Amino acid sequence: MPHCLAIDGVYELDLKPTMEILAMGSTLNRTLTAASLLIGLAFGLTACDSSRLNFPGGRNADSDYAPGDGLVPGAGDGATKIAILLPLSTSGKFGRVAKSMKNAAELALFDAGDKKVLLIPKDTGGTPGGARKAAAEAVSEGARLILGPVFAGSVTAAGAVARSSNVPVIGFSTTTSVAGNGIYLLSMTPQEEVERIVDYTMKRGKTRFGALIPQGGYGNVVSGALKRAVEQRGGKVIAVERYNQSTGGLTGPTANIARLAAGSNPKIDALMIAEGDPLLRQIAPLLSSSGLDRSRVKLIGTGLWGNPAIASEPALRGGWFPSGPPGDRRNFEQRYREVYGTAPVAISSLAYDGVKLAGRLAAAAPEGGGISRQALEDQAGFSGINGLFRFRSDGTPERGMSILEVTSSGFRVIDSGRDRFGGAAY
Repeated sequence: MPHCLAIDGVYELDLKPTMEILAMGSTLNRTLTAASLLIGLAFGLTACDSSRLNFPGGRNADSDYAPGDGLVPGAGDGATKIAILLPLSTSGKFGRVAKSMKNAAELALFDAGDKKVLLIPKDTGGTPGGARKAAAEAVSEGARLILGPVFAGSVTAAGAVARSSNVPVIGFSTTTSVAGNGIYLLSMTPQEEVERIVDYTMKRGKTRFGALIPQGGYGNVVSGALKRAVEQRGGKVIAVERYNQSTGGLTGPTANIARLAAGSNPKIDALMIAEGDPLLRQIAPLLSSSGLDRSRVKLIGTGLWGNPAIASEPALRGGWFPSGPPGDRRNFEQRYREVYGTAPVAISSLAYDGVKLAGRLAAAAPEGGGISRQALEDQAGFSGINGLFRFRSDGTPERGMSILEVTSSGFRVIDSGRDRFGGAAY
């Protein structure tokens, strides 16, 4: 299912756990039975060109190799070393996030059977100092590309070390200010999501926007992005109501915005709710009971709407939000679940895409050479679980997101978005 790829805080901007992390479920299980290995392998074969996966030491698809058993496909002589920096030693939610991302990274190599890549996991401890040390170790061990870290401060710290050795960093942070000068971001940013949903909504005749947005860093980014996107297209943001997520102060803001969306001639014709489950399912009926007319006012959201549980709320049905292609994500989640016995954390798909991207870049790099910024900034772009993407010269991501509609049976793709930037690569 589609998910918002938030990390810490909401989109890593408020420094508190996200709804995605809170919904991760039980501790990840790396134990693999022979049966689940074969099922996982079968799924892997559908995602790569090779008809047989080869592993170090002469192992193959019929062996007992599994992601997480200490061996990494691609450990052959002359393999390009790719480091992945994660807060592996942290406890609680972030530790489980790190473990899920490491699992996904190993699964990407497992699926591809890529002998050109050797994955080197490094622990950051979840701190900038730890990230700096991990990056230095990775560079000294010959890493040609660094994936991660997760948090903005750690990405900056790792990038400063890697830059001196001309090693690019592809971070998982959603804080766009850390991008640039050799640091690229693979995340789905709130700015990109707002831009996409506003563009789609306005092309369907909606020009007067209202918004319900949480207080805090994420809300500040969404509010600014909404104003820019709407005004650039000739529309107007009529009102923005902010609320405190922790105190449950929803009644006043929802009543205020609902008044603008009521009656036969509402002052707004589109309402953005920048919230996810479970608060989203509390807000929607409050709006309806306060007079919002959904036949005249279109409800829209950000990627935080991507939890399938929201489809159980009738007041949200017919709403639109941006997402990566849900089919690709479902396939990844199914494959991950078969291999590891549990569902992946939403952000783990970025680690999977990052490793697949690294493999493609390593295959195209000159023998003994590094991975260049020119290769990373290929304007044809790349395609992964989370859809089409490419890196701008400033290091920020550009994505070809789909638009999904909430229905009684789940989510329905109503606009698949761009399928190429001019010819997608891998």
